Amino acid sequence: MEDAPPSTNDGGTKTPPRTPPRTPPREFALPPGTMVRGYESGVPIYYTKGEHEPPLLRHDDDDDDDDDVSHHSTPVKSVKGAFTVDHILDKKECIRIIQYAERLGFQDALVSTGHGMKKMSNIRSNQRVIWEVDSDGKSPFLRTLWARIRRHLPVDAASFAPCESRGSRCFDDEGGREISALSEFKPCDLNERFRLYKYDARQVFKWHFDGSYARNSDEGSFLTLIIYLNEGFEGGATSFSKVKVVPKQGTALLFYHGPHPLSPLHEGSVLVGKTPKYVLRTDVMFKRRASRRTADMEEDAASNERATRTSP
Repeated sequence: MEDAPPSTNDGGTKTPPRTPPRTPPREFALPPGTMVRGYESGVPIYYTKGEHEPPLLRHDDDDDDDDDVSHHSTPVKSVKGAFTVDHILDKKECIRIIQYAERLGFQDALVSTGHGMKKMSNIRSNQRVIWEVDSDGKSPFLRTLWARIRRHLPVDAASFAPCESRGSRCFDDEGGREISALSEFKPCDLNERFRLYKYDARQVFKWHFDGSYARNSDEGSFLTLIIYLNEGFEGGATSFSKVKVVPKQGTALLFYHGPHPLSPLHEGSVLVGKTPKYVLRTDVMFKRRASRRTADMEEDAASNERATRTSP
C-alpha cells in the first residue's frame, strides 16, 4: 500500500538538506529519548537510540524462536507472493504505537517522483510520520518485531512464503537465470526506517507500485511489510486487481515490491466515515549470500590463518 522510493529509504538521503526545510519544526516537546535526526524534503525524520526507545512492544519474544502459535499466516488469493500474518501486534501494542505517532505529529505524505519527493494530493492524500531506530541489533522494537515475523518469510527472494500451497519457487523452470539471481538474496532483518500512516475521511493512496530500498550493494528490500494498527472503519482496504485485504488490528500484510517480478499494483482505498485508519509500514531486507567461490576463498583464508597461529 505505502511506497518506499527506489534506492532511497522513503525520501532520499539521511542527511539534512542545506536549504531550510519547507515544513518548520512543530512547537512541542518530543517524547523522552526521541530526537529529530534531520529533514528530507522538509519532513522531519524522528530517531530514537536503542536504550531510549519508548516501550511500545512487550519484549518477551525470544530472538531465536517465537512459539506464539497465534501467529497464523495465510496466502492472499490471486496475489502471488502475498500473505498475511495474524496477531503480529496485540491490541495494547497497537494503541501505544498510535499514541506515539500522534504525539510526534502527522504531516502530509509525499510521493516519490523522478524529480524528488512531491506533494500530490490527487494521488496520495494520507498523512505520515517517519521514525528511525538503530539498525545494529540494539533496537528492542526492531529486534522484537523481526523475531515475530521472520519464521513466516520465504527462504529467499525467489520463493513463496511457507504458507503458500503452490510450491516453493515463484517461477517455473524456464526462468532459471531469474531464479538463480533472486535466490542469492535471503531475508536478514527489517528496514530500520518505520513509516506510520494515518488516513482520515476521504483520504486515499491511489493505484501504485511500491519501490525498494538499497542499504548497500549486498542488502536491499524485496518485501513490503504493512501492519494494521486498528480496524472497524469503513473503506480503507488494501486493494489489489482481483481482491481486497480488509484491515484487521495487529495483522501484517506482506507482498513483493520494487524490482521483483511479482510486485503487485495496489491501492490504499479511500476511507469513509469519521474513524481514522492507522498503519505501520516498513520493509523486509534481504542480503546477498556469498558466492561459493567467495565462501571457499574466505574459508581458505581462515584455514591459513589458523595454520599460521598454530605453527611453531
